[in-house]
Amino acid sequence: MLRWCLGGQLLYFGFGKVIPIQMPRPALATLLTPYGDMTPMSVLWNQVGLSQPYEILLGAAEVLAGLMLFIPRTAILGAMLALVDMSMVFVENMAFGVPVRLWAAHLLLASLVLLAPEARRLVGVLVLDRPAGRSTAPTPFRAPRSRRIAALVQLVLAVWIGVGLVHSDWTSWRQHGSDRPQPPLYGIWTVEQFTRDGQVVPPLLTDPNRWQRIVVDDPGVLDYQRMDGTLVPALLHVDLRTRRLDLRTAPVRGHPAAPQAGTFTFVQSSADDLRLDGEVDGHPVTVTLRRFDEHSFPQRSQGFHWAQDHANH
Repeated sequence: MLRWCLGGQLLYFGFGKVIPIQMPRPALATLLTPYGDMTPMSVLWNQVGLSQPYEILLGAAEVLAGLMLFIPRTAILGAMLALVDMSMVFVENMAFGVPVRLWAAHLLLASLVLLAPEARRLVGVLVLDRPAGRSTAPTPFRAPRSRRIAALVQLVLAVWIGVGLVHSDWTSWRQHGSDRPQPPLYGIWTVEQFTRDGQVVPPLLTDPNRWQRIVVDDPGVLDYQRMDGTLVPALLHVDLRTRRLDLRTAPVRGHPAAPQAGTFTFVQSSADDLRLDGEVDGHPVTVTLRRFDEHSFPQRSQGFHWAQDHANH
């Protein structure tokens, strides 16, 4: 039962990385967030999510360990790989303040418990260069037929769990992954002119109401960036038929400005130009914006290279 529990958890976390949804690619708003404003956990999450091949390989190691734990003949090797996987996860969770650090410790301990009956044989083979001999660990199934049936049941259980996880994670990937359909007005938009009550508002860093940028990445969400760099998430509803969008924000902790609500009509004269006309908290506002190329960020523009110039590091 302990093997099954450990194997199931490894499959759960592993497939979430093989189909990279656990650590998603850094969002557009994240690209605008100063490094010093990120929590240690955010740094870890974005570092792993930045490279999908790296995340997939991490998940593949966990999936492999989980599958081997469900097969009695490979269970010891699976527990050894699980020990390596969980040791790394536990250290990362402790070092970066990930909330599930105690859960990772439990999985690490489970790996050690599974290996404990084989400790003498493992030390003999790996350290003392001695023959391993046959395992003397007790087994609940003594007859060959009952062992074969038990092995088949465990294999079917692993396949059942794996298929369910793949289906769930793949559905989530299609809805929220990096290749999902882009919402209307997707992108980073830089404010070129902000007019309020008929007056052009200068781009002063002390102005809590003027916008610096808006970011549309996830459906139903818009982040607008104030002049001081604060990113404020807002609920977004876009009606393409009437070319209308509605915004409603929540209070931002530690910020003096009140929540904002706005209704706009929008016009796109080109794919890179956007104009918003409407009201924010009862004040008439006009905003002209220009699309910013997110691929100008090094995190989006630099792919894999076998050789790389020192100047580009």
